[in-house]
Amino acid sequence: MTDPTTRRPVLVVAIAPPAAGKSTWILKRARAHERVNLDTYRAFVADDEGDQSATNEAAALQGIILKGRLRRGLTTFVDSTNAASRRREELVNVGRQFDAFTVAVVWDLPLSVCIERNRSRERRVPVEVIERMHLAIRTEIPKGPVPDFDVTRRIGTHDVRFGRVPAAFTGAAWLR
Repeated sequence: MTDPTTRRPVLVVAIAPPAAGKSTWILKRARAHERVNLDTYRAFVADDEGDQSATNEAAALQGIILKGRLRRGLTTFVDSTNAASRRREELVNVGRQFDAFTVAVVWDLPLSVCIERNRSRERRVPVEVIERMHLAIRTEIPKGPVPDFDVTRRIGTHDVRFGRVPAAFTGAAWLR
């Protein structure tokens, strides 16, 4: 899913609290190697994807892989909460270094849906973490497009897209 003429990469950034359905959505649209995920890299480093003490090393691994893929013009999905504006800005800046087409996918789900989904997960996230991230995303991100991204897609009670998808991205039917 790159522009066949310029091999312009696509950087897709998920933005949602834990248990919103990010990984499920991404894994239906991306091959496993197109996805970068801090939980996966925490497990590589610490044998536990929930071990927050391994986040710095996990982020370093994610950065190496992300930059390597974008440098080669490859589509990459960032499967993390990305609740902090600072983190989203960092990702957009990395994308811009490689002339990537940047896509924000925001889950606009009620908090109750995330908490209910969390109950059915094997690895549960503390409810207060879900509440905090849900509030941060709702507070920091306007209802329209996410600042600095080329396109914003919102998933929830209404599936809405802001921005224009270039015709070159013919393989990105999920984005339209």
